[in-house]
Amino acid sequence: MQGIGDRLDLLDILHEDAFEGQRIYPKIMKKTEVNFYRGAPPQWLNFYLDEQNEESNRLIKRDGYEELRGQILSKKFGVQCVRFNHEPGSGGTTLAMQLLWDLRSSFRCAVLVDPTSDDSEVATQVTELYTAGEPKTVLLLVQDQYLSKLQKSIVEELSKKKTSDGAPAVVILHCVRMALVDAEDINLRKELSAEETIQFDAKKEQLRTKFPKEYEQFHGFNIMQTNFSKGYVQSSCHVFNNPDLMQQVTNRGLQLSACMCLLNGYVTGSFLLARRCNAFLQTEIGDLTIGDIKEPFRHLMVSFEPLGGGEEHVRMAHPMIAEQGNRMMSSRDAGGHIYDTARVLLSELCQEDVTQSLTGFIKDLLTKRDKHTNGQGKKANFSKLIVDIRNRDRCVSVLNEAIDAFPQIAILPQTLSRFYNLNSDFINAEKWAKEAQHVDPQNSFIADTLGRVYMHHLISKLKELRSNPKILPEILVIAKNAFTAFENEENLAENEHVTRADSTCFNILGKSGYLQVANTLFHSKDILEKQLNDTEQYSNYTTLTRSLPEEIKKRATFIQMILCYSKKSFTETDAPYLLEEAKKCYKNYTGDDLPDATGTPSYQEKYFRSRYLLPIGNLVKVQGVVRNYKVYTTQDDKETELHVEACQLGCLRSFGRVSFDLGLTVRGPTAYNIQYQD
Repeated sequence: MQGIGDRLDLLDILHEDAFEGQRIYPKIMKKTEVNFYRGAPPQWLNFYLDEQNEESNRLIKRDGYEELRGQILSKKFGVQCVRFNHEPGSGGTTLAMQLLWDLRSSFRCAVLVDPTSDDSEVATQVTELYTAGEPKTVLLLVQDQYLSKLQKSIVEELSKKKTSDGAPAVVILHCVRMALVDAEDINLRKELSAEETIQFDAKKEQLRTKFPKEYEQFHGFNIMQTNFSKGYVQSSCHVFNNPDLMQQVTNRGLQLSACMCLLNGYVTGSFLLARRCNAFLQTEIGDLTIGDIKEPFRHLMVSFEPLGGGEEHVRMAHPMIAEQGNRMMSSRDAGGHIYDTARVLLSELCQEDVTQSLTGFIKDLLTKRDKHTNGQGKKANFSKLIVDIRNRDRCVSVLNEAIDAFPQIAILPQTLSRFYNLNSDFINAEKWAKEAQHVDPQNSFIADTLGRVYMHHLISKLKELRSNPKILPEILVIAKNAFTAFENEENLAENEHVTRADSTCFNILGKSGYLQVANTLFHSKDILEKQLNDTEQYSNYTTLTRSLPEEIKKRATFIQMILCYSKKSFTETDAPYLLEEAKKCYKNYTGDDLPDATGTPSYQEKYFRSRYLLPIGNLVKVQGVVRNYKVYTTQDDKETELHVEACQLGCLRSFGRVSFDLGLTVRGPTAYNIQYQD
């Protein structure tokens, strides 16, 4: 087993006998402990050293430990997932790694090193870990990644191996940082129970005795021990409240701290490479390193080696410190400091040898839209950083800086286009929508933006038409451009399953956008036709609208079919406006109601991939068998393999007799609610 880790490079494998027989120098032991209590992520060595302590001096296990351990051990077969939601900075990663360490004798434990790795490659390595020697259940820790495709890939890979063991093959511990969640959605919060408070108070005295010179700067531990006290965090960050220091705009230590606060405060789990930080700290008087930054900044940062090895990472000691630093530095200038810091980050820390991880962090920083910030459960218009910068010109400047630094990220010019669009600057919105398409020409979701720009421009111009009839020719051109843009998006969507390896679902927004433009023209039909005062205008208008009834029938019927026989996922439904707009448009242009979808349409994988297929008609309870993670039933002496939706894959094991509800979907006979008879 020891040699397998060299081949499985996507996994950090925790061996059952980790560190046994190794000589660990006292200096390394102290550094590992001090760094952890300061706020660095735990290393496996932390847990090994902890086992050498007396019971009264062990690491604290937060209250969710036993419940999560019970959930893992309760999994009996198949490829199961245990989801663990935690607030950033609450100790969730430590708790998850504690579980892997404590269960390393019962499972083959591993951590997925890079969440951006290809799912099929990860599945191959996980399966190899499971089947190495005698098969043994894998406990895989995955952080902040969408799992349905990975789970499906592992099941498919296991089915090729034809294993016959009855135990679970893989248990995925899905550890998810969630900054904004409802009470029932989270397993671990930034709040201590009474019992935890007693334990942390006792631990503080132990650390004070063991590390008398260092314990005051154990920010990771102290923040938790004070029950995540805002007062402690404010006191620790007092340097950011120093007006004299804040005026030193060329202070590289301050600038690096500000950049780190910005990145960590807005993007959970983010970091910078130590070598990039060291390069940033070069000055005219010589080269500085992270270790050379003197107080008052150095104690607020931690540097550490990532699991699985690799270059040294740097981050703030705790998310609350990053957030407080941002608040303090921004208090004198509404959004100005954040703007200045974002520009320094993009222009000086993102210019050379940019890693895939940093690319992802910047993408989230500038484009990830939170679903809760507007209080209605809908996505905000822009990322929290863009919202907090506030000033329009500053937002444009930051996005332009990002586009220069990351020209390969199409969503950046797309975001700038959307920003201009919402501010009714349609010329610049069109320019940047086209630039986004130039960067990623095969992406139908990127192409959607240009159609939206034309549509909003059309709506704006139609409001002016009554008072300014001269703009009618311009309106007809904009409407034609909108239809053309959405048709182009539709064409891209039709071929996306072939042209784009990362395409996971069929995009129906182009069809919906086409219907929205048609509805917009219909509602302005009277004023448009009233202004048609010459032959050329009339010809252009009739050319534009003549074929609309037939075009609308095709699109509205397609949307009705997709939404009738499937939904976005097992837990998500499609936006209501999609069907509402289709029904309105069909009625407007045909005079009839949109017919209900009937019968069973011919199944095409590209339209329904990743969607949850709904059963047509009633379900029937039947008996069957599972072999190699596939479900079969027998009727009239003929055995038939049944389809299984992705959300049910965790119910499957390598073999066993089952009962289930048999239903018919557009794909064919499908098994629901699978139950093993033993």
